[in-house]
Amino acid sequence: MLQKLMKKVEADVKTFWVTNERAIRSGGLRGWIWSRHFY
Repeated sequence: MLQKLMKKVEADVKTFWVTNERAIRSGGLRGWIWSRHFY
């Protein structure tokens, strides 16, 4: 049970960081702020 939860959290964190990285690359700081508000 706990392992499943940890796996999900890990996947969510990875998704979050990938999204952030894309936003930073494409939009700089503004893109980063944008991604923080909408994801």
